[in-house]
Amino acid sequence: GAKGRGRLGAGGGAGAWVVYEMGGGVFLNTVAPSLGLVLANGMFFSPLVAVLKARNAQDLGQLNPLPYPAITYNCGLWLAYSFHQDNLFIFFSNLPGFMLGFFFTLVGYGLTSQVRKLAIEVYSGTLNCVVMVTGLLVTNYIDKREDQRILLGSLANFCLMCYYSFPLSTIMHVIRTKSAASLHLPLSLLSGLNGLLWFGYGMAIADYFIAVPNGLGALLAGLQLVLIFLFRKGSPCTDPTIVQNQMSERSRTDSKEKLPIFPI
Repeated sequence: GAKGRGRLGAGGGAGAWVVYEMGGGVFLNTVAPSLGLVLANGMFFSPLVAVLKARNAQDLGQLNPLPYPAITYNCGLWLAYSFHQDNLFIFFSNLPGFMLGFFFTLVGYGLTSQVRKLAIEVYSGTLNCVVMVTGLLVTNYIDKREDQRILLGSLANFCLMCYYSFPLSTIMHVIRTKSAASLHLPLSLLSGLNGLLWFGYGMAIADYFIAVPNGLGALLAGLQLVLIFLFRKGSPCTDPTIVQNQMSERSRTDSKEKLPIFPI
């Protein structure tokens, strides 16, 4: 498999080397993942202040702790993939996220409702079993390095898709209420740019386990930007069905005993 050490992808040829000499290869193989590393860690650090405030106040407020285990396992599996592929870009873009996700999970679990605690327990316990079985297979029963890469990459992609599923409920809420108040423009822009950078890097080194999910992430961020543009005014809605949905959504958000949509 591709190891991300400044290679161009499969195919090569004179045309590819011309692009490489012109700087395209250097950008995709080095600059893009370096920028992606910075952006990824910036997004992982973004909840830190809010989580620290919640811990000090002993109240989560509007924070939803359910995505935090997904961050932890997503980053942990990508760390395993980085070990296998000897890829420092992937390693350093996920190491802080793994540690922060674990810290966020501990804080959120201690302050959330019993219903959400159960969801975190089920999700974490299930993924613990999957990770242990995967480790057993890779170290004892799967000898071919490419087969090991496929198994680790597939599992990392599965967890990344779980992580990407969280914005989907927000997107559906925006479409239903015709208000983009719950979407954050700077974060959507950074997410889209981060996805594009890693998509370009994955294509450059011919690693589709990197390229495909990040391409989907960039598309998801692009959809958020479109919704922000369409519903940026957030004007009051007179449709009684939508108004009722907005009231129900607020009720679900305010109640700590209600469990939102969560991939288990």
